[in-house]
Amino acid sequence: MRTGFLACWPMSLAASLLLSAGSALEAADTVQLVDEESASPVHAAPSAAMLRYSPHAGQKYPTRVYFGDTHHHTSNSGDAFMAGNRMGPEDAYRFARGEEVVSTTGIPAKLSRPLDFLVVSDHAEGLGIMYEVLKGNPALTSDPTLARWAAALKAGGEEAAKAKNELVSAQAHCPVRSKIRRSSGPS
Repeated sequence: MRTGFLACWPMSLAASLLLSAGSALEAADTVQLVDEESASPVHAAPSAAMLRYSPHAGQKYPTRVYFGDTHHHTSNSGDAFMAGNRMGPEDAYRFARGEEVVSTTGIPAKLSRPLDFLVVSDHAEGLGIMYEVLKGNPALTSDPTLARWAAALKAGGEEAAKAKNELVSAQAHCPVRSKIRRSSGPS
């Protein structure tokens, strides 16, 4: 009778799963595999190779810890731009490397220690388009919604915050995509 999670898997796949779970094997007395040909359970002691598969098994602490940001939006993303971020990817990477940059608010900023990594995750839809909306590009501001957003961005404060929330909602519900496509040419 087959029992346990591994009992329903062919031997080669079960062995692969066991190898990837090397640290769990240290606590196991025997391992139950299934012979591919006979479909019968096979009990075996974990091999030395299985036990040392993971060089980190048994360590109580990480030896290589990296610190960074896996989801950073620059001014190329409409929501970040409308929230006041005017720093592009170049500035983001300079800041992450530990260089001093001048923030959107005009304040010099520098990390006490550079990041080990930075992932710029700008939205692909409307990439960098809010710059053009703010500048009043007629191809975009001919649309009443985008014209209103441009005015709100120039006004700042609560008006800009409301426009940003409207943009985020529009991105989530997709009506902004067709406006941007119509305004920026063929897709």
